[in-house]
Amino acid sequence: MKSILFVAALLLISGQAQAGNPLEGLPKSVVDKHIALNGPDNCQDDLPSGSEVFEIAKGKKLYIVPCIMGAYQGSGQVYVTSNNDLDVEPVIVLAYDEIAKGVVGTTNLGDPTYDSKTKILSSSGRGRGIGDCGQSSASRIIVDEYGGVSVKTVEIRAKIKCDGKLTKWPVVFKQK
Repeated sequence: MKSILFVAALLLISGQAQAGNPLEGLPKSVVDKHIALNGPDNCQDDLPSGSEVFEIAKGKKLYIVPCIMGAYQGSGQVYVTSNNDLDVEPVIVLAYDEIAKGVVGTTNLGDPTYDSKTKILSSSGRGRGIGDCGQSSASRIIVDEYGGVSVKTVEIRAKIKCDGKLTKWPVVFKQK
């Protein structure tokens, strides 16, 4: 029993130590763009982890800004900067829209992650905690020979019906 209480206390302490405002420590240009697009009070200020930054090319960075943490998943926005963080653009990826029953562009990503080796930005949103429904996307961050940055969504998976069956969500969009 003592070990369970110790682990619980350790988790509580470590969670508090990491909590913070996701806009803290970001360049002013990224904070200003984020607030302009989302409003000044759109993000929780007590998230378990802060923003992440990745250098994607010389003078170009990718910022993942978590904004909301729910019971089992979060959401956030992603930005690409250039010119020493002076120029900021939100990243728009494709996602499956359940209401439109089609593919749409969005800046709101579920649990966004970036793999700097594969240059893939991933997003995933479960319809409920067990993960039997929801959608995910994989988008490639491309830096061309002139330094231009583009985003190409290469795959979207979606399963709308929450039926309790834990299967791989079907592909609803794919391109090379």
